[in-house]
Amino acid sequence: MNSQNNNNLREKAADEAFCTSCGTVIKKAAEICPHCGVRQKGRILTSDVSMNWLTLLLLSIFLGIFGIDRFYAGRIGTGILKLITGSFCGVWWIIDLVLILTDKFKDSRGNVIRRESRA
Repeated sequence: MNSQNNNNLREKAADEAFCTSCGTVIKKAAEICPHCGVRQKGRILTSDVSMNWLTLLLLSIFLGIFGIDRFYAGRIGTGILKLITGSFCGVWWIIDLVLILTDKFKDSRGNVIRRESRA
């Protein structure tokens, strides 16, 4: 048990993160903490299709008023609603731009689409 506590208190490597619930060091790609079983909220989850942040931003700037950014992210229902309503006279378009620029825009699976971090 003592070695397990020491393992939990060690510093994390580049490919690791701390569990948002128990603080245990886990792999960055882990969707669920193997120690406590809690789903990691706000973590970029691996998916079959990688969304490109810059592509999403450009689609939102130039075609976001028509909901194309939502279609790209797999959010078809809200994309159609945005298309039909003209983004509620542009208000929704601005909100989506702010969400994208602040790295809070999510795809259809709930994964946050973020800029690539350059180390």
